[in-house]
Amino acid sequence: MRRTSVRAVGRPRHSRTASAVPSRAINPIHCIIATCLILLALNNFLQQSVFDGPTSGKVQDGQFLSGHAEWRPRDVNRYKSIRRSNAAENQKYQEIDTQSANRVPPKLAEIDLGNDEANRINGNLRRAGITIDADLEVKLPKWGEMTAIYGAQPVILGLDRCETFRANLQKNTDAMIGPAGLFNTGLNLFEQSLYLNCDIPGSSTPKKGKEHDAPWGKHTPASLRRHFDASAYEGVSHTDTLAVAVVKDPYSWMRSMCNRPYLASWAHSKSHCPNLVERTGGYPSPNNVRVSYNENMKTQHESLVALWNDWYGSYYAATWPRLLIRYEDLLFYPEYIITKVCQCAGGKIVHENFQFNSRRSQEDSSGMVNAILKYGHDGNRAVGFTDDDLSYSNANLRRDLMGAFNYTHPIDFRT
Repeated sequence: MRRTSVRAVGRPRHSRTASAVPSRAINPIHCIIATCLILLALNNFLQQSVFDGPTSGKVQDGQFLSGHAEWRPRDVNRYKSIRRSNAAENQKYQEIDTQSANRVPPKLAEIDLGNDEANRINGNLRRAGITIDADLEVKLPKWGEMTAIYGAQPVILGLDRCETFRANLQKNTDAMIGPAGLFNTGLNLFEQSLYLNCDIPGSSTPKKGKEHDAPWGKHTPASLRRHFDASAYEGVSHTDTLAVAVVKDPYSWMRSMCNRPYLASWAHSKSHCPNLVERTGGYPSPNNVRVSYNENMKTQHESLVALWNDWYGSYYAATWPRLLIRYEDLLFYPEYIITKVCQCAGGKIVHENFQFNSRRSQEDSSGMVNAILKYGHDGNRAVGFTDDDLSYSNANLRRDLMGAFNYTHPIDFRT
């Protein structure tokens, strides 16, 4: 018997033609996956638009590889300008000054330290409450040995901008001093010396104007000023902060990085460090360095030498008020350096006698003594460097920076 199909009333049957496609319900899981993929692609695109990363496998010295999740952007519209300005600055930093690396920088007024040169280092140690016995007396560097490495006068760059900094303050009591510098550059020594000896009269800030960091981060590049707030300094004025960048002799600094690299990573070992270059196929090639300020923000550099060049080059080239001081001068001319920095920000020295440390502890004393022993002898600077490392450093450390800070290349005592 023939069956008759029954059709529901009101639901006409569609004829299946070549152009007709049967309707299907949208799977919500597929929709969620597609949305996630689109958002991920958009996020990657935005990060590449904001910060320059390596292209075609080539290292982009000093460029940001990604954004920093904990920092608040000051102006979203400036993101692209940050990228462009970083590229321009890096290009400028790569131009090597043809002047001698050992040229003498503009001198400050001569410092009257008395006629007893032989006892200047001893005098600082005694003022810090340190007893100098016969064994220590023999080990301490002579004043002439120290000045042969770092010059006979301290170096402070940027004092000509102090008046501009103070004039731009809405109130003198708003002034702040923000330490900055790469890892292993003596920032703790600077912060403690400043805290003990300098006062911003009537300061309205929670830390009385003596901050632990520059508000855009003490270890982060100068190009982030006015663009980002470090997580603990959200809303703190950048223009009311006098940034003071502490630099260390690059050879001593690289040796310190071997002992404690902090956020920097590169190929090296205890037996071979700083390991600036490796020979591949008979030719030396630089070991790239990556600095991970945060899991979402990294910079990449050709080598440790390039990291030093890039970081201090940005502060050196800055046109806004800032100071650059040497770590070594904090050891040998502490009172003079702290006084100049404090006065630049409109502050005053609070003690008639300079305070070297807050506690007369053996730990504090031994730290000061060890630092003078370590950085007062030229023979210590080349320890761990291979011939390739020394050649690479000599050729690639920026001559303008070496000259401005009155740093010299070490004498190799191994031969």
